[in-house]
Amino acid sequence: MPVGDGVEAPGGIRKKSAFSCDGCRRRKVKCDGGRPVCARCAARQEECVYKLSPSISYTQKLENRVQALEQALQKAGVDAGRPLSDPGSQEDSITPFQGLEKGEDGRISFHGSTSLTKLTTSTSAAERAQNSLLDGLGDQDKNQLISNALAERAFEEISSLPELMQALLDSHWCWVQPLFNFIYRPVFTRDLHTNGPYCPYILINAVLAHSVRWAKADSHIAMLLEPYDNGAYFSQQVKDNLMGEIQKGPAQIPMVQTLLILSAQESGKGNLTQSWLYSGMAFRLLEDLGVIVDGRKFTGAVDFSAEELEIRNRLFWSCYLWDKLLSLYLGRLPVIQETKMSPPRNIMDDTGELDIWIPQGIPPHLAAVYPPMQAHTTSCFVHICSLAEILDVVLVTMYNPVEQSSHAEVLACAASQGRKLTDWYDDLPRHLKIRVSEMPQHCPPSHIVTLNCLYHSIRILLHRPILTSFNRNVDMEGTEKATHLRQCLESATAVLSIYDLFVRSFGDGHVVLSQAYTIYTAASIFLLQVQATKDLHSSAMDHLKFCIDALERIKHTSPVIRSPLALIYKQLETLDPTFASLQRKTVAHMPVQSAFHETQAGANYPYVSYASSWLDSHDLHFGDMDLSNVPLDPEIFSSLPNLEPVSANVNADIWHQGV
Repeated sequence: MPVGDGVEAPGGIRKKSAFSCDGCRRRKVKCDGGRPVCARCAARQEECVYKLSPSISYTQKLENRVQALEQALQKAGVDAGRPLSDPGSQEDSITPFQGLEKGEDGRISFHGSTSLTKLTTSTSAAERAQNSLLDGLGDQDKNQLISNALAERAFEEISSLPELMQALLDSHWCWVQPLFNFIYRPVFTRDLHTNGPYCPYILINAVLAHSVRWAKADSHIAMLLEPYDNGAYFSQQVKDNLMGEIQKGPAQIPMVQTLLILSAQESGKGNLTQSWLYSGMAFRLLEDLGVIVDGRKFTGAVDFSAEELEIRNRLFWSCYLWDKLLSLYLGRLPVIQETKMSPPRNIMDDTGELDIWIPQGIPPHLAAVYPPMQAHTTSCFVHICSLAEILDVVLVTMYNPVEQSSHAEVLACAASQGRKLTDWYDDLPRHLKIRVSEMPQHCPPSHIVTLNCLYHSIRILLHRPILTSFNRNVDMEGTEKATHLRQCLESATAVLSIYDLFVRSFGDGHVVLSQAYTIYTAASIFLLQVQATKDLHSSAMDHLKFCIDALERIKHTSPVIRSPLALIYKQLETLDPTFASLQRKTVAHMPVQSAFHETQAGANYPYVSYASSWLDSHDLHFGDMDLSNVPLDPEIFSSLPNLEPVSANVNADIWHQGV
């Protein structure tokens, strides 16, 4: 028997494992041989290196053992070269997935083998499944899909819709759709004119209602909204007809899209219970309709067109993304998980990549100087879904409200997901990156801004727990703590820099909640600095004031931000009671340019232009992001473990008044 960890050689002498890493060998401690990082190195946040190879005799014994096992498998009739969990074959599965089903009414559904709709027979697994196991659609199918999308876009340009409807739809296509992809636009606009199934009355009203919160800032649009109860009519129509539509019979994909938009709308308003409920209904319907299954491989008795597959794939990943973001906002566990049966994370119709993005509804003086830009909608959506996969692991491991992870698990997660996050950013196409050291003159499209800000927020969420009360129980050197703090400061500062670029280009009237959350996350880092040093005149305090000013303005379009603002004020009051006055008024001592700008028609726009911003007046410069040599006050590291960051979710201590 080979000697390894935990095994004593004759004479009682414990021999080191041939697979011990260099760090454990140097410390003369037991190594579990974990790859790529052992548990001890993960706990100490050290590089784990295996330099010493196992002995030849030990390697030969392992090879002999593998050969014996392969021979035993061959005798049993099992192919040793195929993984036991190979999704490409279900012959050996006890309860193989039998594919999607299509009922007599034409409804597509998803049921497992225990369902009331199933009856076990003697038919072979292959015959029961009826799965075509498609390798994917051909180029001809993809080209036809793209051709149809281009034709619909051209028709959209020449079509005529009522002015109010067109303005609200334009707002949705500009600020919401590129980020979340709730709706497949070519099919929606086609069925809007043909009364087709993918554009029912309830979905139209949901889209219009969601856009009202931003579009009504334009006094002309506000005037058009007056006959519709200032826009409340559209939302009420959706809610009044929602249950009736569900009770009509089996729900279809547009109902899932309606519920997702309702959830997004209610979360911004601060109606978080309703938002959680609507999203839960959407996710249940998603599974009921079999959208969680790759329609190319597990088709069963269903023959999907290229258009149907595109709609279903986009919908699954939009639900996946929204699930992670809403769980982040509320501090809850995600629901939707990617599996081997999930639809692929790719987009066949990539025409959105070439779309021209023009900001809708911004102040005229800003619109006049902003050059149209390429949207890059497709690549942005694919990469933000990939980023959501990292966020999912962080939420489940490091911010699990149900089952707290051990210190070793948290450190291991921070190390592994930190590497994945770095790789993700390194692989991010140049057209999607906003480098603080190379800030462009004009801000990229809003969805690209949110993508970058979310990356920095996840980076903060990875390292922030290690700076606070968590590290009271972890032996960590000062240099290690400084590394975590600097990464948090880099990302927090980057969020403010990118946000400042955003408002300089567009004003602050179209800040989506996911972007607002990143400002709140950045504020938590600067607040921790202020609490640790108790210096109310530091640069950290100046950065925190900038965050407060931004959140104060954002709360007018996203009332849910009142709650995190209250948490920040409450923490500041413990340091200086005079900050209580900030909670009752806008931060008056932060001069900014007038929030109203006259248009040629005399209309007022309640947006802020940062052409002469508070940032400039306080000489805060974000260009140099190299903090590796910046000295950090040692008192920070002795004080941070005794502090708790403001809640990671916007639902904490929620204000119900006026929400």
